[in-house]
Amino acid sequence: MRSLVLVLSIALSAALGTAPALAGGGAGQKNDPCLLVTPEEIGQALQDKVGPGQNSGVGDCSYRGASGYDSQAAIQVDENPGRREFFASQAARGNVQRLDIADGAFAFDSPAGFTAVTVLKGETLVTVTLSRPSLKQRTEATAALARQAAERLGTNAAAHREPGLEALVGEWYTDAGDPNRGTREVRRWVIEKDGDWTMTMAPEHAGMIAAQDGQWMVDSPQEHFSGNYRPDGKDGLITQGDVAAEWKRVPNGAHPEGVDSVFLGIWSQIPLGGMAHGPVDPAMVGLWRAESDSDGAHTIMVWRIPPDGYAVLTLIVTVKGDLEADEGALEVSPDHGDSFKASYKFQGADAFTTTDESGSFRWQRKGTGLW
Repeated sequence: MRSLVLVLSIALSAALGTAPALAGGGAGQKNDPCLLVTPEEIGQALQDKVGPGQNSGVGDCSYRGASGYDSQAAIQVDENPGRREFFASQAARGNVQRLDIADGAFAFDSPAGFTAVTVLKGETLVTVTLSRPSLKQRTEATAALARQAAERLGTNAAAHREPGLEALVGEWYTDAGDPNRGTREVRRWVIEKDGDWTMTMAPEHAGMIAAQDGQWMVDSPQEHFSGNYRPDGKDGLITQGDVAAEWKRVPNGAHPEGVDSVFLGIWSQIPLGGMAHGPVDPAMVGLWRAESDSDGAHTIMVWRIPPDGYAVLTLIVTVKGDLEADEGALEVSPDHGDSFKASYKFQGADAFTTTDESGSFRWQRKGTGLW
């Protein structure tokens, strides 16, 4: 048996190679904000004990002193184009103090208890912020940190390097659907310490179904698929055409075997307003399950067909492989299919983006996002 939605056959068989299973990032950041100053230097400036910096992955590194919320620091690196012109406009404001650091600097001291010093070096901006209302000579302390950051900017000591495979180990989730089209596709990526991985993809396809006299078809604003059907005993169904499978009915109140609820928890919200459905043969009404192994992928299909005609077909596809990761570069090798290259970029310890030629996805560690 071969379970297959023809309009998705390329994505299902390729799984990782040409389908957008990996994507995100860009050219990458040149300077790591957490390497421009040390926790010891920040602790000296705050007059407090400071732990390691927390890198946001988007150019910011934050520190917190042992005293709590009243003792914080942040380093921000802005490498976007046009920073020299932006600096000139900000330095011309009347509420800042000009400083002689690198190619120019200014300080802003807030009555709220923080001081920010922004430095221009070449075409890059660095902003150092100290937040501690009780700190005396806060502007001087912030400026001293800004000088140290400017000296390290652009050196090998401050060069941004993505962590290796050890940081990718874990269970990650993303939604690879297209919100502009109302589609949803949960993906789970489990990466092991040795680089082995398992990815499960669950695209949803929703539409108004009509089924009568052995013919069925599904229509939505996004797609159309159709075929033939015939009952197979009391709790079986055989479909042909764009969806060819031998189905078994899932008993009322039961959960489809082998399917994690995360892949079926939210039915697709494709806008179907104004779409009518034809008659639905009661023999097709129900929750159905089918499965197959083909092209190196294990596939479970779940088809929810209610009497009101709003049907949702979910394909849960699992593929395996191994990968190598080094300083933001990925070499991904599915067990079946061609290897390919991608890049990755962390956004803190619990999220990262991946990039290849097909697009961009953001992966969130299990337990820290929606999953």
